Amino acid sequence: MVPVLLGNKCFIIIIIFEQEPIESWRNVNGHNLLDLLYTDKDEWLRAFENYVLLTRLMVQTSKPKSSSTTVQIFERSLQSSRYCFLEQGYTNNHIHGADYAVLDQWYKWARANHDISLDLIVYLRCPPEVAYERIKKRGRPEETKIPLQYLQELHESHEKWLMSEDSSNTTPVIVFNVDTTIEQVQEQCKLNEDKILGLDKREVKNVDEESKEKIKKTLKF
Repeated sequence: MVPVLLGNKCFIIIIIFEQEPIESWRNVNGHNLLDLLYTDKDEWLRAFENYVLLTRLMVQTSKPKSSSTTVQIFERSLQSSRYCFLEQGYTNNHIHGADYAVLDQWYKWARANHDISLDLIVYLRCPPEVAYERIKKRGRPEETKIPLQYLQELHESHEKWLMSEDSSNTTPVIVFNVDTTIEQVQEQCKLNEDKILGLDKREVKNVDEESKEKIKKTLKF
């Protein structure tokens, strides 16, 4: 929960951060799809992306545990799966045309039958070489097989989707250059807090000084 006081305006933001369902990908009835993917993309990318579409759809369409949730933040989205990871796999011949067409139809069905829309995309822009070193430092076992070239290809897919003039994306984008320290990234977040939390579009009510002090004491800040 994030209490926000701006001048004489006060409102409460309850944020839910939805991480990628990595553990689901690691155990599909005993099968580690994440490991299989990085072992042989040509063989397993189709199955992996099918399951990723399913799990991301479940995450993006599930109701928050708290009915008071104001903002949901997704680590990645169905849109990034479709326009980055699927495109990268098809462009680099890891999946064939028929597989690509089936996965594209899955995405179109999800978009037509569920509300998977996004209000904002925060693009954490990072050179592939920096991401590669961070992945090695993270030490996730399945990712030891990831070559730098794969990250370079994914970077190109993200650039095409979010930064190119002919991009099909219509969602507003904020770009953070994250080949910096964590403190500098946090500062970028702070400077863009209103946009990220939707405060620039949220209708707020005036609060008198007495009420504002009561709110501060209640929330202990």
